[in-house]
Amino acid sequence: MNKFKYSSILAVVCAIVLDSSPAFALRTVFEAYVETDSSKVEISGREAGAQFGASLASGDFNHDGVDDLVVGAPFSSTGLREWNGAVYIIYGDSELKERDIDLANLEPDFSYYGHHSGDQFGSTVEVGDYNGDGYDDIAIGAYNAYESRERIGKVYIMYGQDVSSRQNRDFSIGEPDLLISGHSDGDGFGLALSTLDINNDNVDDLLVGAPFASSPEVDRSGVVYAFYGQKEAMSTPVYSLKEKLADVTFYGQVEGERFGSKIAGGDLIGNGLTDFAVSAYASGEEQEGRVYIYRGLDRFLRSVRKPTNVIEGLSSKGWFGFDLDVGDINGDGVDDLAVGSFPYKGARYEAHASVFFGGARFNHKGAVIKNEKGSYNIVVKDPIQEALPGGRVMMEDMNGDGKEDLILGAPGIGSPLSSQAGDVYVLYSHNGELRESYSIEHEEISSVIHGEKADDWFGFAIEALDFNADGKADLAVGSRYADRGNGINSGKVHILLGQDRPHGISKTLNDSEDRVVTRGEFIKKVIEDFDIREKKSDFIESCNQFREFCFFNFSTVSTFDGMQLEGDLQLYPDVNPGDEFYEEINVATMLGLTNGFTGIKNTPFRPDEKISRMQALKVILAANELVKPMHKFELGDNVEGQPSYFEDISAKIDHMWWYPRYINFAVNEGIVKDGKYFRPDVGIALGELEMLIKGTLLTLERNAKIQS
Repeated sequence: MNKFKYSSILAVVCAIVLDSSPAFALRTVFEAYVETDSSKVEISGREAGAQFGASLASGDFNHDGVDDLVVGAPFSSTGLREWNGAVYIIYGDSELKERDIDLANLEPDFSYYGHHSGDQFGSTVEVGDYNGDGYDDIAIGAYNAYESRERIGKVYIMYGQDVSSRQNRDFSIGEPDLLISGHSDGDGFGLALSTLDINNDNVDDLLVGAPFASSPEVDRSGVVYAFYGQKEAMSTPVYSLKEKLADVTFYGQVEGERFGSKIAGGDLIGNGLTDFAVSAYASGEEQEGRVYIYRGLDRFLRSVRKPTNVIEGLSSKGWFGFDLDVGDINGDGVDDLAVGSFPYKGARYEAHASVFFGGARFNHKGAVIKNEKGSYNIVVKDPIQEALPGGRVMMEDMNGDGKEDLILGAPGIGSPLSSQAGDVYVLYSHNGELRESYSIEHEEISSVIHGEKADDWFGFAIEALDFNADGKADLAVGSRYADRGNGINSGKVHILLGQDRPHGISKTLNDSEDRVVTRGEFIKKVIEDFDIREKKSDFIESCNQFREFCFFNFSTVSTFDGMQLEGDLQLYPDVNPGDEFYEEINVATMLGLTNGFTGIKNTPFRPDEKISRMQALKVILAANELVKPMHKFELGDNVEGQPSYFEDISAKIDHMWWYPRYINFAVNEGIVKDGKYFRPDVGIALGELEMLIKGTLLTLERNAKIQS
């Protein structure tokens, strides 16, 4: 991991200051939007479908003392080869004159290209000094690499050397310095890479995961291979697992658990040796997931069948262990373990990241640790809609105080498409003053950085580096599915340059005991408090008589196969006759006030999910015909030029193009008070909703008097 040194230290970012009343506390948080962040460097992929930014790493490859960025584009195509993959190196620069780097118009500083179609070269990238010469080397995974009619997977290693002797490499006509090829077809060899020194000889070793490989006893359990670094380059440029064993082989325990999906290591026990953790995120009868811990030894046996201990996930399809990182977040000199739980196929509201402090617990052979309260030391939970915080976890010192912070990538994951770009969350360690639980929904993390466009998967790859050599930690974030014009999924990387303060605007918040309102109870309250049934009785009666016509527009955006318009209405898979909010949700849908989640299979309504402050305002104003809904094209060319009363609302941000129309009306009418920030995308609390409703009723009463 990179370490950063600089003197400018933000003393307090998210301090908790208790008020005399136990009902609330004051907190300062930071919120940034990458679209409008002035510090960013934007690097755009050149090719449609290449998924530039799928993997990231950093090192100093031209030996100028400035960190360079490595970017994988595993679905890049070269010549007649399709999806052979590419890896690019973009050199850092202390002057950094260019902030908008478009690789369609500007060549990267260095490029590597995969050998065969379908290799997906660049799915993973890793940096280390594997030959002990003091120069950064690069390892590139091509887990689907082809050889002799099999997809055995390969890892390409290029040793660091003087930049003047380097040339772009196409591995269909050239060779790497070292090529390591996998054992069997479909093993996924190279899907995970990690640089560690597990034999404690002060030379970096390379650990390679093959999560679909078989052990001698268990089919498709997964395998991790360790290859020891050497002071001099290996005598042979090709290392085949079909012909030669790895230096150490670690085997999975359970069929299909995907052991070796992620690997991370450090001194978890505090004895000066390198311990490490291996993910098996699909382990368990319901894919709860496990993380296996291996205690560091002076020398491992050639074959390792059992881990020292295990951490078990608890949620069905929770994919505990989807990502891992090791670092010292509590500043006690012993490394800690961060684990991402990424329920891509499970209950997404359970996505979270856990931190387990290092120490004696990782030294008890055979011990089983549960990922539950009392076992983890920190949990960051309560995701916002489709931004899932277990996708990436990283521990780095981002504010220069000498203590590592927790950074979480939360890509927006929908089915098939996401309505959110994704976020990155930062939790500063603050001299070890850490709580056990942090809620993203309640804005309890230190800083949030929002992605650019919906379904970009912003945050699925993250990397810390010093790209402009100013001594401050920069944050590179990949958006592998970002588009450019007609270039669908070309990919993009944003580098947020380090500053003397976190990115974005600072917001001082009151912690309230008031609960957040759900979508179901919100709709019920709007229908009842504004007497919508009575006011719209004629329309509702007509709609019930001609349902196919009434719900025509709704049915065109819904993917729910079980929709029923005759008899008892069934508009959503999760809103059934007899449910608490059944009638109110149907009425609101008739009136066009609400829809389901269109980016999710079967377009559910999700009545138990929270509703944001801006969505609540929009529905209330539309229900009372105070602001006419409009499509984006109806606003003409001045969409981005709409003014705003609030610093955290800007029409220049992609998903906010419609926000100013509603919020400006509400401020002008006195429904919402003018202020520095509105917090548009956080859940609305019951007391806040009551104030919105009261203000709207006063506006309706005032308008009625004027008209009379």
